[in-house]
Amino acid sequence: MPTVTAEMILNRAARTLHDDTGVRWTPEDLLTYLSDAQREIVMLKPAANAINDVVKLTPGTRQRLPSDGMTLIDVVRNMGSNGDTPGRAVRSVRRYILDATRPDWHTEPTSAEVKHFMFDDRDPKTFYVTPGQPDPASYLEIVYAASPAEVTSTQQAIGLDDVFQTPIFYYVMSRAHAKSSTPNLQVAAIYYEQFRAAVTGRSDALFELHPDQAQQRMEENSGHA
Repeated sequence: MPTVTAEMILNRAARTLHDDTGVRWTPEDLLTYLSDAQREIVMLKPAANAINDVVKLTPGTRQRLPSDGMTLIDVVRNMGSNGDTPGRAVRSVRRYILDATRPDWHTEPTSAEVKHFMFDDRDPKTFYVTPGQPDPASYLEIVYAASPAEVTSTQQAIGLDDVFQTPIFYYVMSRAHAKSSTPNLQVAAIYYEQFRAAVTGRSDALFELHPDQAQQRMEENSGHA
């Protein structure tokens, strides 16, 4: 559980901005930047707010993430008709392979037990399963990146792990310098680069994805080179 509060980060930002009294940047502004920082971190590094949860599917092949989902990371296993019965592991498969070899797979007989899933990060909140689900549908254990909740109070703990307090600070500083009576876009850009480097390090966000998703994106990128 995070122990770093919004106040700890925002006080540091206010001191660095020489605005301890909140005249140029109100606490409300800085709190908004902090919440935006958390969402941007998850966009760059989905595993920063990975949720492992059991979700009820819907009839058919097309499935949606929970309402707080930003992108799918992995599908683990079947969890039965009650959501509490561990079952068969679910493997990733490329959709274009099914489309080519079994073009009618969306309308094939349904089964409560999922064998394969498909995901395209260009449609991050949707994934497909095969066989399609009957009605009523069963449950799967999945891992997905969730959108961090808005931080509404300076006394509230941040929504991500404490290790992200420094990149959050960098992001707040970047936004503050970009929104000023005399904006300093050069300093804002420097802070943003520090933020991005602190979040991603030497890795790219694609390595936060399921291996098959990462491979698919690399193949697409090489095709556009």
